[in-house]
Amino acid sequence: MNPGEYLTQKSFRVSSKWGEKQEHASLSYDTAWLWKGRFRVNTALRRRHFPSLKGAIDGTVEAGALYTFDKLYNNDGYWWLRILDNNALWFIAVGVTDTGTPFRQAGARRKLWGTVSALDTTGGREKKRTAL
Repeated sequence: MNPGEYLTQKSFRVSSKWGEKQEHASLSYDTAWLWKGRFRVNTALRRRHFPSLKGAIDGTVEAGALYTFDKLYNNDGYWWLRILDNNALWFIAVGVTDTGTPFRQAGARRKLWGTVSALDTTGGREKKRTAL
């Protein structure tokens, strides 16, 4: 099992299965940044419906896959990315957070389960928590 998932203090209702009978769970996350970039996965990772260890798992992403992400989360002790895969938004944990090591440096210090490229931080930190 690869960790790498994150929560916050804002609650949301999230479906456990898309397009099937829906079971809802109240989930939240702590912090998010409106950062964009690409992430190449170097090990298989679980794909989830929410950036949290409590988020429903719905498949995996394979090693070597390249994804574009549009939001970064810090939750449950992990760095999370919101990615587009098979025409749907998903969340993957990409590394364990380490006190004093910001996301930008985590990749350089090999603390992530892949490689970040084309990182655009101009979106800044999310000021008001909105839907995922």
